[in-house]
Amino acid sequence: MSCLHESVLEPLRKMAYNLGVKRSKEIFKLAGKVLLLESIDLSKKLINRAETQKLRIKQAQEMVQTLQELKGASLKFGQLLSIDVSGYLPDEAKAVLAKLQKDVPPEDLNSLLAHYPELKEIQIDQKALAAASIGQVHLCTWKNQKAIIKIQYPDVENSIDADLKILRFILSKALYFFPPKVDLDTIINELKDSLKQECDYELEAKKLELYKSLMNPEMFYVPAVYEARKRFLVQEYLQGPTLTEWLKKSPTKDQKYKMANQLIELYLQEFFIHGVVQTDPNPANFIVMNDLKLGLLDGGAIKIYEKKFIHDYLSMIKSAHEENDQGILQTGRRMGFLQPKESKKAEDEFIELVKYLITPFKDPNSYPLRDQTYNDKVLELSMEFSKTIKQAKFPKEIILLHRKLGGLFSLLQKLDPDLNFCSWWPRVSSIEVQLK
Repeated sequence: MSCLHESVLEPLRKMAYNLGVKRSKEIFKLAGKVLLLESIDLSKKLINRAETQKLRIKQAQEMVQTLQELKGASLKFGQLLSIDVSGYLPDEAKAVLAKLQKDVPPEDLNSLLAHYPELKEIQIDQKALAAASIGQVHLCTWKNQKAIIKIQYPDVENSIDADLKILRFILSKALYFFPPKVDLDTIINELKDSLKQECDYELEAKKLELYKSLMNPEMFYVPAVYEARKRFLVQEYLQGPTLTEWLKKSPTKDQKYKMANQLIELYLQEFFIHGVVQTDPNPANFIVMNDLKLGLLDGGAIKIYEKKFIHDYLSMIKSAHEENDQGILQTGRRMGFLQPKESKKAEDEFIELVKYLITPFKDPNSYPLRDQTYNDKVLELSMEFSKTIKQAKFPKEIILLHRKLGGLFSLLQKLDPDLNFCSWWPRVSSIEVQLK
């Protein structure tokens, strides 16, 4: 075993012992496997691309197997990782990590209900409809009507701090997964805050009530909450296929076009108009109802954004569209993308990146969503910028917001409509965020 690998594992052993968390043993074993592969790559100085790709695929497989079993913060971090670093990985590794978004094995219902004696009188289907990082969902009968119940995994909230502490250490050593100088603490802290809020189902019910009051009811439907306690939630059952199931039914070109426009409209309403965004873009969180109305699920992922952040974000987009380089720089500094005393080269690369990001909104032609040219160029510019800057700081609000954007783009690619993003720009540019 290499010296690099051993130097990483020794502090991990001490950390796992000090934390005293049983599940940390599994994370520890995962770290050993992933970091061993990393040290093999580094120590042998592999230049064979095919061999390097095999190591990345093996790392992804090890992560998926362990994180799916652990659930909780570990799984949530893996899901975020599967979106945010997918551009750095070979296609085979991306396909493996994508399983974290959908193939989560549920817990045995009887074992789960042993922790919830208050639910013993409720008729709950044995088979789970869905399983996720915090809990799982079942059909149930609630006051003589069909409903769904979301049940939280026992002790998942108590494991968050310990899980993320170990994962933060692992990722600081697994250099391949992140570009140099990335601010891991910002990612970890934002994820920790989000997870602790998601563990409070009473808070989720309040967020759902707000979300329901804001969304256009002609286009979107938010199910009612029947009962909410700290660790379980009973909600209205929505009839209809998930977005993934709907796509398998071979909808017409016009139907896919309408659905794509609704998803864009949803994002505009959520972020730019209301500042209340459901940040989990999993296709299972969308139910296609009659007349293609979208049912919106998973209130735990709702995040509320301050007007100042929305204002600055919109200002940067508008400056980019107008090719106002100074406007981009000023907003970039104000938001924290650019730190004081950055080089002129870093500033120029940041301007180029932001301006390129909005190019689909300037092209009068239909945008080819399945063409990877745009994705590849964004990745290239991002990597160049990350290598030039002194430290990769960014506003914490970006993390979950861009998870939503990345997921939205992925959904649009699956729909593959004949979209003209340029036609949306008048709507975006007309939005004004009033700061009090």
